[in-house]
Amino acid sequence: MPSLPSVLNPIRVSLNNVLLDPNNPRFAELGQGLDTVPETRFAEPRVQQQTFERMKTPRFDVAELRDTIKNLGFLPMDRIVVRIWRGANNGGGNYVVVEGNRRIAALKWLVELHDSGRETFTTEQLENFTNLEVLLLDDAAAPENSRLILPGLRHVSGIKEWGPYQKARAVHALRESGLSPQEAAQSIGLSTRGANQLWRSYLALEQMGADEEYGEHADPSLYSYFEEVFKRGNIRDWLG
Repeated sequence: MPSLPSVLNPIRVSLNNVLLDPNNPRFAELGQGLDTVPETRFAEPRVQQQTFERMKTPRFDVAELRDTIKNLGFLPMDRIVVRIWRGANNGGGNYVVVEGNRRIAALKWLVELHDSGRETFTTEQLENFTNLEVLLLDDAAAPENSRLILPGLRHVSGIKEWGPYQKARAVHALRESGLSPQEAAQSIGLSTRGANQLWRSYLALEQMGADEEYGEHADPSLYSYFEEVFKRGNIRDWLG
């Protein structure tokens, strides 16, 4: 069996030629089975539009990712993986997303906002959103289960997410650098409300650290207690 690196090759593609996967495993969370849309119908406009609208629902947090890309540009630190679409008439050179449906949905959303006049981006920004360097999976040579292995590496055993305290510290540092609450949140893919809660909890722990009587007991491990305090109005009022 060939190794995965040997069947992944970097190529440049246009966003217009990248199809969202209507059988995205994420949709199983919505109670839908997998492989419900035949491969031959992936490129149909209504199939793609319906898939796009599903990806835009709050469950998948694409709006936060969209806003991060809007502020920072698309940074391909982890490259999107695609495969050639096996449609009957693939004269347009279409590809299907194997890993990166959220990022592709976010980029398509930004272009949609620009085309409708709700946002205005420069030529350079649009080029960044639409001219993508991706990894092409050689579907013929790749292991049969590679379409599950590649997303699984990222989402099951992949990047370890920061804990609440590390996130809060990052939000605080960004705001101290001069970013607005909204800018700080969007720059690391959080909602403004969520980032503000992290920021307030961080400041509360810092206030404890400055207290003459209790400062010696302040420790990052206590952070989650402060987070709970800010979620409960009666306790917050009691503590003043």
